[in-house]
Parts: sequence; structure tokens; C-alpha cells
Amino acid sequence: MSCYVIHAHNYAAQRHVEIGGKARNLFILQQHGLPVPEFFCVSSAAFEQTLAPVLPKIAKLLQGCDDTDFASLSQTAAAIAECIKGCEFDADLQAQIQQALVNLSHVESFSVRSSAANEDGLKSSFAGQLSTFLHVRADTVADHIKACWASAFEPGILTYMKKIGRDPLTNGVSVVVQRMVHAQSAGVLFQADPQGDINRQVIAAGYGLGEGIVADKVETDLYYYNKLTHDWQLNINRKLRRLDYAEQGGTRECPVAEADQQRAVLSETSANSCCSSQTYCGSVPAFSGYRMGLRRCRPAVYPAGAADHHDSTRLCPGVR
Repeated sequence: MSCYVIHAHNYAAQRHVEIGGKARNLFILQQHGLPVPEFFCVSSAAFEQTLAPVLPKIAKLLQGCDDTDFASLSQTAAAIAECIKGCEFDADLQAQIQQALVNLSHVESFSVRSSAANEDGLKSSFAGQLSTFLHVRADTVADHIKACWASAFEPGILTYMKKIGRDPLTNGVSVVVQRMVHAQSAGVLFQADPQGDINRQVIAAGYGLGEGIVADKVETDLYYYNKLTHDWQLNINRKLRRLDYAEQGGTRECPVAEADQQRAVLSETSANSCCSSQTYCGSVPAFSGYRMGLRRCRPAVYPAGAADHHDSTRLCPGVR
């Protein structure tokens, strides 16, 4: 029987299975004792096996697509999505997903996110291009896995793959199914300032779910931490919006209470918990009270020679 679902208990024995950059990075964080909410990964072998009957049709659709015309790209993406929606999981895959969900039966809802072969890797990030679904009920996880697969053929992805000279059919999509964190606040941590200072960490933090920050849907505070002097610099902004759960599933945009609009999103404890470890690169922490959970990370990219001055390379071999 093929092993389609990878989790904490079988990861060591299944390291050869392709699970994509996002899932691989989460397992690395988990193995080093960092606070990663429970998750499992549906491997790209499931993607390939399930889509095998419709691959000739998908290839024909891609061949007939005009990648310079958005209407053509959109029509192709919609047609491929319908093909994938109609695919059936085989018995082994269905049983393994069901068992993984039973093992997480205490979880109220999940995030379902892509982990493509070329995503969050050392040479390409595909940042924000494939789909993410939040506050997903267990009984709809299977449908959302297919939706993640279909997102590998969205217009933006097809254009990006063309730009980097890769065949979309070679970008096998694994899927991460992870416990949702009921986050009061969340942020993105950069181990090096994107403006170029490798000795300064930056946190962009906002109220509510992390998707609001990474998708630029909410206002954020900026926290700068100097790794040499251990000094903090805070840029506290007015925050009007937050992203929260929607009762029917998914998310909704909500107003920030007036008393919180000018208040710092992160407490000193929360900010320090982000920057106290040198073991993860670009990551997305979420906070429920004072508890932090890491939802994802990706290798940081530094100027040539910068890694000599930064010890995160021990867990992030992609740092260059």
C-alpha cells in the first residue's frame, strides 16, 4: 500500500516521499521542538495518482491556452479545476486521510494549504500564489485538498511557470492540513530586514489571523530587533481591520475595537518569543493569548557572504 499521508509519527521513515517545501519546513521546525500546531501532509504522490486519468485532458487544455491572454488563462484554469473536482480518491488515499482526521478529532477546524514541489524552496518561493483555505471543517477537507491541487493551474501560476521555464504538470502539489489557531494576533517574522540589514530582525504584526497580514488585508505594527545591541524599535500604527473566523467557514474582515487601534499588537513577551530563537527563517507565528504557534517558514535569502555572520544556517541550509 502506498503511503500518501505523512505525519509526525511516520515522517522519519518516509523522508523520500515528496511533500513540498512548506510541509518539509514544518517538519524541520517540529523536529527541533518549536511550537507547530498539529498537522499532516497529503503527498504529491496522491496528486499524481488521483489526476492520472485526466492528465491527457489537462495537457491538451494547457497546450491550447494562450498564456499572453488573461481570458484564455482563466478559461483554462476553470476547465482544469472542473477536471480535478471530478476526480475520485482511491480507497487507500481516502482511508489514510480519514484516519489522519480521526487522529485529530479534537480539532475544531483546519487550514488546508498547498505545499507544491517548487514552493517555499531554495530557488523559488511561489509566495502566496497557490490557494489557502482557513477554518475548514473535517467533512470538507477532501474537497479543499482538490481545490489546492486545482490552484496549481490558476492564471498567476501558469504565467509564473512560463516565466521560469517550467512545465506546470511537473509542479506536484502536496497539501498541508493543520489545526487552526484561534489567533488574537499574528505576524510575519523576517530573520533579516528585507531592506538589507542582516543584523536586524523585523516583525510585521496585526490583529486576528495571519492570513490578514500575509495577504495585506489588515494594518500592521512593525517591530525591529537589533541582534547585536538587543535593542527594540517599534513603529505602532493605527489598526482598523482584523481577520477572524466566519461562522459558516472561511474568514471575515472585522473592525478593530477603538481601544485597541493605537495599542501595540504584540506584548513584549510575544515579541521576544518571536526573536529569541535563531532557528527559523521567514516564519508566520500566530498567538492565542501568550501561546505561539508557527504556521509556516521559508528559507531566507541573504546577500553573498552574509551567512558568515548569521548562525541560522544550521537549520536553514538554504541561506545564501
